[in-house]
Amino acid sequence: MLSPLQPAVAGKSVEDCETEIGALAPSERQALLMQCLLDAAEPAKPAPPPLPPTKRSPFKSNPADARKVAAEGKRAVLNALKDPESARFRNLKTSLDLYFCGEVNAKNSMGGYTGFTRFIVMFSHVDLDDGSDKFRDDWWVSCEGIERSDLEALKARIR
Repeated sequence: MLSPLQPAVAGKSVEDCETEIGALAPSERQALLMQCLLDAAEPAKPAPPPLPPTKRSPFKSNPADARKVAAEGKRAVLNALKDPESARFRNLKTSLDLYFCGEVNAKNSMGGYTGFTRFIVMFSHVDLDDGSDKFRDDWWVSCEGIERSDLEALKARIR
């Protein structure tokens, strides 16, 4: 079934669009059919190329500091979990010898694994990925080394 947000493929016929739309109320059907046919008539526009972000080096040269940040960060994440003994970590890194970033999967209170979730630790404060724009931006800046000004410019270009 075609939703109003799905793009149509160029070259579709009326029958193709009607098949995708299926049985809907006449008012909804007509609007979706018109959109499908309009989308099919227009060639798809390519997405603009992303701006190349300026990366700062996420690692300092002192591996002892990085190991200390990683050990303290892992301990902080384990303390934030319901079942720390079940924790599985992956994609771990320290950034700027200040942030500890990665993904963790652990059992919930029902005893099932929840799936890997990104996290950021700074000074034993744990932020788990809640799907918010704020977490996503913090991840890019803290863990990937993207400058905040470059991130804002990229977001403005996408809008």
